[in-house]
Amino acid sequence: MGDRRDGNKHLPDIRRMCSLKVDISGQPPSRWNPEDLKEVFSKYGEVGDVFIPRPKNSSRQSGFAFVRFHSERDGSEALRKMNGYDLDGCRLSVSRAQYGRGEKPHDGGQGRDAPRRRSRSRSRGRSPPPRRRRP
Repeated sequence: MGDRRDGNKHLPDIRRMCSLKVDISGQPPSRWNPEDLKEVFSKYGEVGDVFIPRPKNSSRQSGFAFVRFHSERDGSEALRKMNGYDLDGCRLSVSRAQYGRGEKPHDGGQGRDAPRRRSRSRSRGRSPPPRRRRP
């Protein structure tokens, strides 16, 4: 659970972890923080990382988190037992995370550090005018 404010220096290696996405219904309660979520989920196994994203330019927390287990078996059990769990009056919805850190559906899961590909055409507008031949 490293500090994510200063780049990638303290981010744990999550490639081999079982990642769960945890959504909360309504306003996040006071226990919606990495330490308390780790405590709640750790009864199902060793939690390797808890991350609650924050919207850009905001100090408020978003209504979802990622909880990552070292063991696939522990993550699967937590998924079964914690889906529908009541956390201080708010219902949790737990599912498998579809994408890892830095991955997005449109980049093919290559992550943010993958080289970017350019299309062959640099213009999205009309085709360029035909070239003039020199006499």
